[in-house]
Amino acid sequence: MTSRSLKTFAPLFLYLLWAVLRFSLMLKIRRIVFQGFELGAAERILFSHLLIVLEAAILVLPYLFLKKLNWIDGFHVLGNTRQSVRRGTLYGLLLFVTVVPVALYFGMRFSFQFSLPGVVGNLFSNGAEEVIYRGILFSAALSLFRKPWLAVAASAFAFGFGHWDFPYLFQAYIVAVGFVLGWLYLRTKSLLAPYIAHMIADILADSFFH
Repeated sequence: MTSRSLKTFAPLFLYLLWAVLRFSLMLKIRRIVFQGFELGAAERILFSHLLIVLEAAILVLPYLFLKKLNWIDGFHVLGNTRQSVRRGTLYGLLLFVTVVPVALYFGMRFSFQFSLPGVVGNLFSNGAEEVIYRGILFSAALSLFRKPWLAVAASAFAFGFGHWDFPYLFQAYIVAVGFVLGWLYLRTKSLLAPYIAHMIADILADSFFH
């Protein structure tokens, strides 16, 4: 294969690997553990979040290898910290506001119910998701298309499809959230901003809607 062909194949390989991990391996591991062990509600929540961290850990290894070969672009983890925190907090609150009509449309019950296992799980799995979607898959799409907004779109659709266990309309909403988080990454050149926004929106949504 020529160098150009390899640089085209590398991003596609990462998307294919992500799909295999997300829709095959992680589901099989989850099914084996849930059927083979008696886990409480909190343990199930934490294990489900742990699988996302495992998915990111597996995916990051070939990404680093391909990046070392200069077959794929890198991504920024930390940029302007103050700007990232400010923008992440603002957009996290705005995302929660958009969750309200969506949750009511799907008949979710409004009541405050704080879940420590859920917060702890999100603390790690949201970071893993940002590495996967706004990091690795965004960089893969940018390497392939060379257009930032196409990279945002590709990673946003992957983000929506990755939440396969939600209704289709809710997945469409998650795609829209993916666009916002991708835009935040573009503006701040940092995964910190979308991570903070993701955390705030998830914690508030999980605490108030069930």
